[in-house]
Amino acid sequence: MYMTSPDTLFVLGSMVEPENTPITLIQGWHIIPYLRNSEMAIEYALESLENSFLIVKDNSGNIYLPAIGINSIGNMRPGQSYYIYMLYLDTLIYPEN
Repeated sequence: MYMTSPDTLFVLGSMVEPENTPITLIQGWHIIPYLRNSEMAIEYALESLENSFLIVKDNSGNIYLPAIGINSIGNMRPGQSYYIYMLYLDTLIYPEN
């Protein structure tokens, strides 16, 4: 969001149950939210995707590239979103809180 002067943004909503909130992802790049309310190791958080993605990036430039054993992201964190490159159609389902 681009603002021309300081202000406050109020966001209202309800918590979702991550295990009941599937995110369908087609081939290509996506920005995905992290829906859990606590941190989790990225390899467990994305377990439902198995081998259907190539790489995940965070907003700091860290990457998760499991095919060659690179994980500079570590844990996924509440309130963050991540870039993910999907190799083919799959559905992301996070583990329950």
